[in-house]
Amino acid sequence: MPVFEDVELVLDVDTVTPYRQKQELRQLITRNGGHISYLVTRKSKFVVVNSTENSRKSFKCKAAKAYGIPVVYSDFVYACVQEGHLVDYFPFTLTEQECSSAFQKGRIVATATAADSSQRQTQKRSVLKVKIWKVGEEGGIPCFAQDYTVAKYTILKREDRYKNDTHYHVIELHVANAAAPSGQSRYRVSSHSGSLKELDKTGNAERRTLAFFPSVSDCVSFYAEQCKKQQRAPRSLQLAEGTFHSGVGSRQLQKMRAESLAEARDISDGVRHLVERVWNEAHGELTAVLATPVESLALNKVREAEAVLVQLQTALDSRDEHKVAALADDFYRFLPHRVRVPLDNRRDLVRKEELCQLVKDMLCVSEATGWSVRGSTAAKYKALRCDLQLLLNDDLEYAQVETLTSSTSDSAAAAAINITNIYKVKRVQEYVTFRGDLSNRRLLFHSSKVENFLGILSRLLV
Repeated sequence: MPVFEDVELVLDVDTVTPYRQKQELRQLITRNGGHISYLVTRKSKFVVVNSTENSRKSFKCKAAKAYGIPVVYSDFVYACVQEGHLVDYFPFTLTEQECSSAFQKGRIVATATAADSSQRQTQKRSVLKVKIWKVGEEGGIPCFAQDYTVAKYTILKREDRYKNDTHYHVIELHVANAAAPSGQSRYRVSSHSGSLKELDKTGNAERRTLAFFPSVSDCVSFYAEQCKKQQRAPRSLQLAEGTFHSGVGSRQLQKMRAESLAEARDISDGVRHLVERVWNEAHGELTAVLATPVESLALNKVREAEAVLVQLQTALDSRDEHKVAALADDFYRFLPHRVRVPLDNRRDLVRKEELCQLVKDMLCVSEATGWSVRGSTAAKYKALRCDLQLLLNDDLEYAQVETLTSSTSDSAAAAAINITNIYKVKRVQEYVTFRGDLSNRRLLFHSSKVENFLGILSRLLV
């Protein structure tokens, strides 16, 4: 049985840790049956850290403490793998190692007094008097950092069967990543609420409120009280279990949820088929054209080949045949081909430009899979850095594309079109910056060769 079977671990690794070391830790967990989460929930078993200093500032560690989840050093993962089973985590816990270090250095930590407890209770009772700002309805809202972290969030919902709609309420706790300037708060609670029908129509929440706090304790208390308030009568909202509409909440939360979903989502058979098809077509095209394996090419050589194509364009305009022949030799030197064709016309130059772009896409994407053409489909899918979803025949979006396809063709052509599959593509970077409030949004068609979709999915159109 795998060491971490059915065990969910939350990684909280500092930013100075080398990428390879992070990857090694992730692979140790996943290859031994574990699940990696980027959010601390009650299902989490351990929070894994590698730095005492980082853990003191970490909100994941604070959340783990609130849930009673052990915070352990990364040595715990290595020890479990080495022993072949889950070892006693206590020697690896943050508290145990910090206490031992403090004792050796002669530091003694005092326990909280009754007066401290009384003071916290007073703060908790008075925090509810904070000013709540309504976005879009009043001016003078305090400034807050653009660079912030969503430390905690709760998504609540209530079904409206009469209107066939769902009402939602999202509560988030934001923490500025840098110390706040004088006069600004570092902590805030943000709430988004509305109906999913209106959200799909406008792309924005109907109501949004903000509350600002100078201390984290006041902010957490207010956040918890707001969550309880929305779940009590008369609102009676319930926690949204599983996946929920990806457009709710702040842009930062949408990005975080999309990344987490892409990391954890099981790949359907339809998506597996598409990923393998795109990958094999791209690799097959390069294998048939190039005289050397694509993994042996250097990215700077491809860029030099592209520069030669620009010079060839100028040489063709001046009709300098000798220069065209010399530049063609340079191009094939940088990018060896099985069959060399004279680059004496613009059509061939366009094809070679497309080939260079395909090589660059393959180099970038293949690096994430360790250059394994026969690697797992999951690794190839992750390397594309996008979320793919196979739409079902009864999905609303499937019907929209199907209707658009038939309406833009004459009756004879529409009858000849056979739709096999429709996939929905979402890239986190573009999704969170998309202006959903803009009108006149339309679906457009774009056609391309199958091998080009490796680049289209991984970096969009250029």
